[in-house]
Amino acid sequence: MTATKTKKRKYSYFLSLALLVVVSYFLVSWVGLQGKIQQQKQTIAVVVQKREELVFENAEKNRILATANSSEYLERKARIENGLVLPGERIYYDATPGSN
Repeated sequence: MTATKTKKRKYSYFLSLALLVVVSYFLVSWVGLQGKIQQQKQTIAVVVQKREELVFENAEKNRILATANSSEYLERKARIENGLVLPGERIYYDATPGSN
């Protein structure tokens, strides 16, 4: 009868060791996955911020495009970029040194 008890104890030590190994494996895996999750959350935060910037930039460009066909915009663009003036209009330039 003592031989049976000894055999049973060896089996329970083996079972305990196997359980400890399995639990350790799952714990290490869980910690690794938590690290990956944190990295992905940071990546998502960066992408969301970039998206918000692009949405704002897109709205600004749409606003500019909406006013691009207005006569005031076209006149301002012709004056600034091409140096055009209206008929009969006089333009005076400040030629003093140091003035822009």
